[in-house]
Amino acid sequence: MRRIFVFAMYCFAMTVIACSDEDQVGGGDSQWFRQPEVTVDGTNVDVRCLALVGEGVLSAGRSGFVCLPSEGGSAVAVTVTDPVVEGTILRCRITGLTPRTHYMIYAYVELNGQRLIGQPAVFDTGEASVEPDDPENPDNPENPDKPDPDDPTPPRPGAYSGWPELPVKASGADLYYATHICPAFTTASGVFENNLRSYTVCYSNAMKCAMWVAYPIHASYKGSTKRTDKWAFDPIVPKSVQPYLVSGSYKPRELDYSRGHMLASNDRTGSVGMNEQTFYVTNMTPQKQTNFNSGIWSTLEDRTWNNVCADTLFVVTGAYFANTDVTCLDNASPQNTVYVPTNFYKVMIRSKAGNTGKPLYQLDADELQCVGFWLENRAYSGTTLTSVMTSVAEIETTTGMKFFEHVPQAPKAVLDKSAWKF
Repeated sequence: MRRIFVFAMYCFAMTVIACSDEDQVGGGDSQWFRQPEVTVDGTNVDVRCLALVGEGVLSAGRSGFVCLPSEGGSAVAVTVTDPVVEGTILRCRITGLTPRTHYMIYAYVELNGQRLIGQPAVFDTGEASVEPDDPENPDNPENPDKPDPDDPTPPRPGAYSGWPELPVKASGADLYYATHICPAFTTASGVFENNLRSYTVCYSNAMKCAMWVAYPIHASYKGSTKRTDKWAFDPIVPKSVQPYLVSGSYKPRELDYSRGHMLASNDRTGSVGMNEQTFYVTNMTPQKQTNFNSGIWSTLEDRTWNNVCADTLFVVTGAYFANTDVTCLDNASPQNTVYVPTNFYKVMIRSKAGNTGKPLYQLDADELQCVGFWLENRAYSGTTLTSVMTSVAEIETTTGMKFFEHVPQAPKAVLDKSAWKF
């Protein structure tokens, strides 16, 4: 039975790749890469793949791995854009995959605007990986879930399972989920970061825009990188379902809808690579440009940084459709219809102290604070941010969403405007 399943998974993987976008070349052919070798340790995997291209090609082009779950549920796809390149060998380590889940993974290299892909490998993750205890301190193993009380170093964003920002994920044939990992970089404080997550997006093919984007905000993501404006298709989501917004914004222009970032470009200035990820078209939703995207929304994005703390601020930015009366078009030929949200929201959670050094799920409800913002997709004039503040519970009631799934004690019904600096 096991062999039958693995064979079926391999056929599924080959079908997915063979039916992929026209900018991907290879169809799972072995002419570009051997099948990856995968070593599984719980929810962590080490991947090694031999490329059948000349030495120097991998370092000359963009290369990496795409890891996809084979079924629905809470598992999300992962793209590794910063593998270790050793001649004609690609290597990477992926941590924190969903336990007991079937995945496939394949290598790629981008050359001359085309993505060359290889044969996929399939594997199953095991139980959640647990780090061994520190023999000198068995009550406080050296991991972010149980920090040493004598060394209150804040947990590295995304270092523990159950990311606080993730809402409960809906199921639906038109919904695509993708998690983007920052390419390796060195922070402004000189710390080398690898496999640091950037954001998770829920993209709707039906609406042709992002439904929500969840992400952490921390000083680690802040640097001196300027806005790259490198508009691109999301490499994880099938290109065929994405709107064509690479060459320009929504049409017709007189409707005044711009490519509104759900995760702001200014929230990812730690490196060029992480900033480029914010320009994926799946991170875009049509926003009224005059006095909204360029006004109150921009102000909200900027002032969010007044509330960033060592423990990390966790955010979900979302779109809501009270109706689907308003539409615009992308730049494809023929053009695709894009539905315009009636409302946008942000919900946030952090520790009150800001420097506990603990993950949020270890804190009591009275040690946490939440806030929400609810806005119409229209021009605003003279409106203060405090006037559009609301509780997270209110936004849940309106949208039907359930936020902060991994922080069950979150005080979502409590709104203390004085606790926030907006």
